[in-house]
Amino acid sequence: MDRDCLRPHPKDNAVFLVLWKRRGYKTSKVALRAASDAERLLESTPSVRTNVERLIRRVMVLTEPLDSEAPDDLKGRVWLYRSRAWRSVGQVTALSGRVLEKAISNLVAEYGLNDSDGKPLRINISRLRKTFANRIFELTDGDLATTAAALGNTPRVAEQNYLAPSADTRRNWQFMGELLVQELLTVTIGATYKDTPLGRCTDPVNGQFAPKRKDATCMSFMNCLRCKHYAVTAEDLYKLFSFYFRVLAERSRMDKRRWARDYAHILA
Repeated sequence: MDRDCLRPHPKDNAVFLVLWKRRGYKTSKVALRAASDAERLLESTPSVRTNVERLIRRVMVLTEPLDSEAPDDLKGRVWLYRSRAWRSVGQVTALSGRVLEKAISNLVAEYGLNDSDGKPLRINISRLRKTFANRIFELTDGDLATTAAALGNTPRVAEQNYLAPSADTRRNWQFMGELLVQELLTVTIGATYKDTPLGRCTDPVNGQFAPKRKDATCMSFMNCLRCKHYAVTAEDLYKLFSFYFRVLAERSRMDKRRWARDYAHILA
């Protein structure tokens, strides 16, 4: 990252972050949201993330005095610091992947950071990039093209190298495997589902939105589409589309706030 990496953007409150990709032998341009007055007013709120542009400019200010002392091959870099190694103590050098890896290992060890399996947490740039890719994929409801564009890769590369199945995906896959095996072994395939006006349900008595009272069957059909016990087969599609267009027809007949609160999620 060079000190001229932040370039003007034609849109207000935005800048370009321009970086050189060594492996691709080309520059990478990413649009960043610039610091705004609204963010400054909310700086004390924990949910507001540090603006990336502000962070980079802060690092530039801190490392500017070191730039004049840096070797010729490191002049103009952003991530400069004074070395603490005994062979080069006090000399100005640039942050490297090896130094960053060592610092992360010390941080994990000092604070006892563990992953979901109880093992020491592994943090590196490539894992952060995969996390970013999976988060973009999740936010765009599985839009591979948008995710690939955010990564600067082709859809094929993004899918093969960055997108991993989530915990929910693995759990659902395991559940379906166990369920299908059980039904195949007992020759009861499909018997776990009960017909409903919108499709089929695995548990109309004790389901996610069921009243959970003795002999009380769930009638909360407006919540079927977000219920984990709901399922649709090819034979049920006419029910689903009939319900969709019936709800859509009501949009022009009711208050906008009520529509947004009670019905908009169904179409989405």
